[in-house]
Amino acid sequence: MCITTTGRKQIGFLTAAVAIATAAFLLFLWKGAFLPKEISWEADSFVWEDCEAELKDRTFSLYQNGRKIWSSKWDWSIQSCATADLDGDGVQELLLLVWKRGSYGDHMPFWVKRNDHDLQQHIFIYRRDRERDLGIRPAWMSSAVGFDISGMYTDANKVAIEKADGSFSLWQWENFGLKLLDEEADSVHVLALGDQILHASLIAPGMRSGDYSYMYADIRDVVQSAELASLNQETPLVKDPALISDYPRFGSPIETAGAVADLGIDVVSTANNHALDQGMYGIDTTIDAYGPYGIMPVGTHASDDPASDPADAVRFTEINGVRIALLSFTYGTNGITVKNEHAVERFADEERMKRAIGYAAENAHAVIVYAHWGTEYSKEIDEEQQRLTELMLQEGVDVVIGTHPHVMQPYEVRVRDDGHKMLVFYSLGNLISAQEPEDCKHGGAASFVLIRSGAGSVCIARPEMLKLCTQGRSVHWE
Repeated sequence: MCITTTGRKQIGFLTAAVAIATAAFLLFLWKGAFLPKEISWEADSFVWEDCEAELKDRTFSLYQNGRKIWSSKWDWSIQSCATADLDGDGVQELLLLVWKRGSYGDHMPFWVKRNDHDLQQHIFIYRRDRERDLGIRPAWMSSAVGFDISGMYTDANKVAIEKADGSFSLWQWENFGLKLLDEEADSVHVLALGDQILHASLIAPGMRSGDYSYMYADIRDVVQSAELASLNQETPLVKDPALISDYPRFGSPIETAGAVADLGIDVVSTANNHALDQGMYGIDTTIDAYGPYGIMPVGTHASDDPASDPADAVRFTEINGVRIALLSFTYGTNGITVKNEHAVERFADEERMKRAIGYAAENAHAVIVYAHWGTEYSKEIDEEQQRLTELMLQEGVDVVIGTHPHVMQPYEVRVRDDGHKMLVFYSLGNLISAQEPEDCKHGGAASFVLIRSGAGSVCIARPEMLKLCTQGRSVHWE
């Protein structure tokens, strides 16, 4: 049989194509193309030391003045990254959670004769190398971790590692590597909902039946699964049906408190611009309404509570060994005033706010502030929000949960010079309302985990914004 020149070329092309396809398949296999689908591959960009850092498409890169000065190896897959001043020298280290083949790196322990080729997780720690302009230098290159890690989170100098089963272990730098501090670290899952504005059209069916649970039926299971759940009670509650009213001066049926309790809410933030719509009567009734359900109002004080000491602004709760301080402040009360100047906690009394936060930080592992601020219907963060955010960061707040704009705004993690981190949700938008603009019908639920990392500190894990939609007279997940 004679093969023509054309035939030989076709066979050559086919052989080359098979070789290329085989090589590509082996490359993808080596890189972990068939890793479990449940792995969450993070993407992030931030400033680290004097560099712009970027995690994208499983690759971590450092840039300086637009020039790439370092990148992770081609056969690594970077799952997540974090920074922390692990050794307390004032300089932030970089942590990478890496998938790579082989239990060890270029240098194996002397007792190991041969490296394996299994795809496994490692935690690599780097320091910035300015002197030799090499980008970064390794501080600790761990061998294979030995268990599945789904997330890695830091506070000032500790590392919380989330295992595949959802539990957290706590680690700290010691001498030349990470040392396990706590195999099962205490943690609390927190879920915060936005503005509850009970317009007349929303509550009409409940006023006929006496049952308002229909508003939350579709989200109840998720809210009840949180260990600490909250919402912003935008409208004060009233006992007298004759006082039930709509915008501009709200009064909502006291029976709605039972539906909020059935939803699974533990805390209601009550410092907002409508807090005094019904005067001190509305504040007293709202506080009294939630008391029998064990729900904690934060941000307002009853007629018999002068709240003259800034410490009176703080409420505490302890869950799973994590002590949490809660505060709530508003930008104003629509010009309405009452005799007790501290009936509603306000940002305007800045010295009182600072002292309250200081007291909270001294007596809790975590400080959460509910902030009623911002520009209504704007998705942009305004200058006052930015100023107050910086103030609260410097004062030691751990989480800020924003409301009032009635539309969603971004969230981010801010870092103080000493490594203290603060999670800020600038605006959750509405939980439920009858406001007509489309953006007002979509809100968020702030979800995160607080992990106790020391006598007075926490790591914050799994921050995310869940999406909600108000449709008709009820709210549901998007």
